Amino acid sequence: MGNVPAHKVEEIEPLILSKGASVLYQSPYSPDSPNYLLSTKEYLLRFQ
Repeated sequence: MGNVPAHKVEEIEPLILSKGASVLYQSPYSPDSPNYLLSTKEYLLRFQ
């Protein structure tokens, strides 16, 4: 699940687990990757 505060409400995880599913949280957002985003944008623009 994402790091949205609504996903971290105490009642959510037990509900998911009660259905036999697992709960995996994403790693925290890292704002130090603008170069990666720029290269992705440039790559996608090639196909326009």
